Order: sequence, then C-alpha cells, then structure tokens
Amino acid sequence: MVKKATSSKTAAKKNAKSSGTKSAKTTKAKTATSAKAKTTKSAKTTAKKTSPKKKKVSKSQDEFAETAKTDYPKLVDTRLSQILFTLEDNKCESVYVSYLPNIRYLTGFSGSAAHLFILKDRIVFVTDDRYEEQIKTDLYPLPNLETYITRDVWQFISDTKLFEGLKTMAFEADRVPYSEAVNIRNMLRPIKFKPIPNIVEPFTTAKAEEEFEDIKASARIAVKTYEKILDMIKPGMTEREIAIEIAYITRQLGSEGDPFPIIAVSGKRGALIHGKPSDKPIKNGDIVTLDFGCVVNGFASDITRTFAIGKATREQKKVYKILHRAKETAIENARPGVNGKILDAYARD
Repeated sequence: MVKKATSSKTAAKKNAKSSGTKSAKTTKAKTATSAKAKTTKSAKTTAKKTSPKKKKVSKSQDEFAETAKTDYPKLVDTRLSQILFTLEDNKCESVYVSYLPNIRYLTGFSGSAAHLFILKDRIVFVTDDRYEEQIKTDLYPLPNLETYITRDVWQFISDTKLFEGLKTMAFEADRVPYSEAVNIRNMLRPIKFKPIPNIVEPFTTAKAEEEFEDIKASARIAVKTYEKILDMIKPGMTEREIAIEIAYITRQLGSEGDPFPIIAVSGKRGALIHGKPSDKPIKNGDIVTLDFGCVVNGFASDITRTFAIGKATREQKKVYKILHRAKETAIENARPGVNGKILDAYARD
C-alpha cells in the first residue's frame, strides 16, 4: 500500500506507521513533492505494491516539481465550504464524491478513475497506480489534501481504518447505483452511509473566471472548425467523411476530444435529431446539419450549424428564417433565473 498525503506548503514528512502500513505523508507544495512513497506488505488488502527498483518515468522528479500546479481557482475553496455547510445541515461529517466531472471541478484531476472524500478537517483523494505520476501535476494544491494509491479502494479503507471514528458519510445518491451503495455501506460499517441527491452539482454550476476562459476557448475552436469544414464540404462527400474531418480539425486546433458523438446528417436524414453519420453522399440542394463540440481542460462547447449545399430553395430559406428568429427570441429572453423549459417555450411559440 502506498499512502501519500499532501498539503500546500511543506515538503515530504517522515514516514509514519499506520494500521500495519508504512505511509509516506507528503506535502503537495506549490512546487510539488519529490518524495518517494515507500511500500510495505499488508494483509487483507489489494493496495498497490511497488518494486524497490526505480521506475522509468517520462519526466524526472525535478521536472514534475516545475510543472506542478501552484494555484487553482479561488471558487474551488468556496465550493468546498458550501459542501461542508450542506453536510452540516444534513447532520453528516463527510461526503463521498464519485462522479468524475465533480471530482475534476473540485480537485483538477482529469483521469478516468478516482474517489474523493471531503471531511471537515481533510480531503482524501484515492486513485489507482495508472495515475500515480499524473496526480503530481493534475491535482490542485488543496490544504490538508491526502492522496492514496490502491486498486481496491473499499478494501483499502477497511484494512487501514482510514476513517476510523467517523460516524456518518453522505454520498451522491443520484450518481451511485443502489447495488453499489449497499456494497459500500457494508464495507464502511459502522459508518452510516447516507444518500443525499445533488450534494455537489449546485455548487459547481457557477463557473470561475478561469473556467469561463476554457469554455470560451473550446467554443472558439468549434467556430474555427466550422469555418474550415465549410470550405471542404462538396457534393460526393459522405456524412461519415465529414464527421472524420471535423474530429481531425478540432484536435489540430487544440481540442482534447469530442464531448459527445459528432452528428453530421443531410437531406431527409436531417430529421434525425441525434443521427449518426452514415455513408450517404452529400448532394446539391441538400440541407446539412452539423452538431459537434470541443474540449479544453475538461470544459466543453456545443455548436450546431445548418447550411445548404449549392443554392437554397425558397422553401428552405423560409424555414431557415423561422428557425433563426426562434433562436434569437430565446437568446433575447435569456437571463439569470430563467430555466431551459421557459426558453424553449419562447422559441417554439
């Protein structure tokens, strides 16, 4: 088992014995930690074991120190405080966050496997050995942050008594399947595992300025991609070929990937709201609809554009103008407090 703890100011602390396991409590400084986590054998756990031999990594420890995050959006501290207030209102001492987008909002972690536990006096982050190097540069330098590497988080928690003395733990009831919640509850006993829906999302809805910049950047990439693809599309190209070009261009321009499957439909297939690109060739007179997005630092854009191949007919222009006016009406009525259902009604009316 490997235990790594991080704070925001000091370097690695001396190893301390905990539940039959040697742990390396380290600080994730504003220059990151260079301490090597030590491992030891432990019964009844599947936590990661490492070889005493030095591993080959793509960057040296000094390079990791240079590239580690030294700050993070101030709004993150506000989000954590709001979550703690909510816990207090629900008479809980901690919360288990499993939904990866929420974990990224709160910690900066961009991998595909993680568990986050927020307590009053510390924040516990758990992932597996695939991300042992990544977290050195991914995670925000949150105060009282502890990181752990293990393949079996619940067995690890049980064996190490990581939350010994804790009485209650909330979880995202709208994110954790019932069968999984039952299994976790059994592993955590005698801690009471309490379901609370929407315990994190209300506080991640508001975005920090830094996050807005990422959203704007992803939107700019999408617009540039559309401008480029317009010059490329011609009769004879298939919907699938158009989708492939979109994916290629977005990545060329800096997108991390597709936030959702690319939609490229034409002619009668334009009636398919979420139609998958097919091998149908584009023809003169077709109306083509593209729907795609880009991702920058985990923040996505979503752009939908409709255009005609060749000269549009009078009927096509008429319908297009109606839809364009509907969109403008919705935008004119958008303001804080108005939900999507109301805006949708403005457009449909």
